[in-house]
Amino acid sequence: MGATFVAECSWPDVRREQVEAGAERVRLSAAIAGGDVSFRGSLLLIEDEIVFYLFEGPSSDAVVQACRQASIPFERILGAVHLPPDHPARFADKQPGVVYLPGSPRKDVG
Repeated sequence: MGATFVAECSWPDVRREQVEAGAERVRLSAAIAGGDVSFRGSLLLIEDEIVFYLFEGPSSDAVVQACRQASIPFERILGAVHLPPDHPARFADKQPGVVYLPGSPRKDVG
């Protein structure tokens, strides 16, 4: 498809419903634009009032256009790397007998 990008939105008093409505607008915008940009999900950081919308597309300019068409209040578009939970790279350095917990130090199992 293309590269991965994140639209970073600082959004005071944002509510989940607003994020969901924005996601729907982005989906429609991407479909109308011919599918060059694909919406992959969003993440709302409630306490920080920040929303990240995740995209795949040919360029940051294409993502900017999709966000503008969908009235997404973004501050910047950033290149990103997205590794889904089942991505093979997550398991490349794992050794038998070792437990890996996300966000914690690696610990050997007795």
